[in-house]
Amino acid sequence: MSRKLLRGELVIARWMDLTLTTHRVWQYSEDGGSVELTSFSLDDIEWSRVGRSHAPWLLWSGAAVALVAVLSIETDRVLTYGLVVLAGLLAFLYATTRRLVILIGAKGREIIATADDDASEESALDFVHQLESRKLARKQAAVRLGGSSSAAHQVAG
Repeated sequence: MSRKLLRGELVIARWMDLTLTTHRVWQYSEDGGSVELTSFSLDDIEWSRVGRSHAPWLLWSGAAVALVAVLSIETDRVLTYGLVVLAGLLAFLYATTRRLVILIGAKGREIIATADDDASEESALDFVHQLESRKLARKQAAVRLGGSSSAAHQVAG
């Protein structure tokens, strides 16, 4: 998406649907027919992290099914084989549904960006590093100019 930037605002980095600029980080996402644009000023960002989204219930269900399969070995071999296949399928689904995510929090709200299959953990860490570096540079500029937030905007732009 080509979003109109503020005066003096430059794009620093992009990761999936996140864009880091000299003034803010924003996420443009399309889901079905709806479009959402979420924007946080760098001064408002409280935390950011790289993590994984996953469904642990798939793993626990697979373990429970495997236990039932072990207990049913003496009674019915066909049932046992079916349960072993089901347990393997649940473990496979758990492994393939894990996704890399970046979470950014500001003033009680958060942006969650989920990676595609081709995204690397290194690229996500690089984006968060650039975000934190830019945020720190803006805070240091504000302190040097007397703590004024508007002064930081003038230096950063």
